[in-house]
Amino acid sequence: MIEIKRVAGMEFVEVEGGMFEMGLADLHFSQPPHWVALSTFWMSRNPVTVNQFVQFLDSTKRDHPKSFVTDRLIDNTVPVTYVSWEDAIAFCEWFSDISNTTVTLPTEAQWEYAARGRDSRPYPWGYELPNSQLARYGQDLKAGQPVNSDLFSHVSSPFGTVSQLGNVWEWCLDMWNPYAYRLRADGNLIDPIETNGEADRRVVRGSGWQAPVEHVHSAYRCRNLITFRGQATGFRIALRTRMT
Repeated sequence: MIEIKRVAGMEFVEVEGGMFEMGLADLHFSQPPHWVALSTFWMSRNPVTVNQFVQFLDSTKRDHPKSFVTDRLIDNTVPVTYVSWEDAIAFCEWFSDISNTTVTLPTEAQWEYAARGRDSRPYPWGYELPNSQLARYGQDLKAGQPVNSDLFSHVSSPFGTVSQLGNVWEWCLDMWNPYAYRLRADGNLIDPIETNGEADRRVVRGSGWQAPVEHVHSAYRCRNLITFRGQATGFRIALRTRMT
């Protein structure tokens, strides 16, 4: 049974620790598949929304990114976009303070495990190929936009996260290293995080509303500069503090 807890207005689901096979042999930067063990953590059920991010901006008196809101993005319930990795980290620090918890971005391994579960399924919903009822992708660059993540709550991941594929790319904590998987020792990988990659580039996962179907896979890896603010780039957060 999936348990949802609310912390400072955000919903979190428990991602119970375990092992899974991370990566995919058919994806260049996701090779080779390898086994990873993860401790239990909590992840936000949905990506951070426009409304939640505006609360952070108003509370911290930070300037709104110039491209934060566009004429096409007027629904405050949709995932926030035009957010850099640095913006996302600042949000995590703020949320930690107001919630008296410890919050950060998920590691790449945590993100993929939450999406795939212990059976390392290719998609959060299972094995059915992506379509418009399962994920938001393949939209026109000029007319497309994200949608409320709860439109896909009927196809949540095994742990209860919603809309991990499609809608928005999601920042992860790890530095980008295109060959990280090849450099990992065989076995005994516990709670891995890449700290020897390109410090000015970080991993993004999940694909966005404008992504081609080839990118809509739980193992697909991509990256952006930490200052990049893209029209399909957002984030969700991971809660380190144990909840009872």
